[in-house]
Amino acid sequence: VLTVSLWVGGMAAWLAVACFSCCTWFAFDAAAERLPATWLQRLGVKSGTELFIPNLAHHILSGVGAMLVWASEAGADVGQPERSFLCMPAISDLAELLPQVTLGYGLHDLVYGIRTGQASFWMHGCLHCGFFGCVCYLGVAHHTVRILVANVSTIFLVLRRWNLGLSGNLCVDLAFVFTFAILRLVVLPIWWVRFLRYGRRVDLEASWGPCMHHGVLALALWGGIA
Repeated sequence: VLTVSLWVGGMAAWLAVACFSCCTWFAFDAAAERLPATWLQRLGVKSGTELFIPNLAHHILSGVGAMLVWASEAGADVGQPERSFLCMPAISDLAELLPQVTLGYGLHDLVYGIRTGQASFWMHGCLHCGFFGCVCYLGVAHHTVRILVANVSTIFLVLRRWNLGLSGNLCVDLAFVFTFAILRLVVLPIWWVRFLRYGRRVDLEASWGPCMHHGVLALALWGGIA
């Protein structure tokens, strides 16, 4: 009974944070919608003004937050992927909360996409909810925070909607291409391969922590492919 109570309590905690995050993003949407469209247009925002500020805020929060967690884990005595396989606790409160907040943003996109009939939003929401829902349920979400560094490149993708002039637009475009290539095409695949190779080492399987099993490896495999 105690085990079940602890499990339900832990599940309720991350679900509560995700639902609160979802409501907060909708409140942010409502506040941003109250800004006069002409104000954003005067700033040079070219399209998608209704979600420009919330979208930019989400990717700054998740991308920069993930970079901070990455830096913390890089300076720890035990780094990744060992931390994941030993089921070590989150290195900081930020590492604990960021996946739950991101799950909430996925719920936001799912509901927003269904409500407005925009397939790109509800499909993005489904992917976010599917992956982060699974890792939160399995209790390994804090080990996945680093992958959110990919959102750093999306910051510049969102900023491409802001007309910053010829030189400013060129800088944003170059920053997007550079961060996309480095983070999404180099860093993330290296982490993915290292994680899967570590999981294939049968001699280390006996040292795996209680949260680690082949189901987590399968999720990492298909999550990386997706």
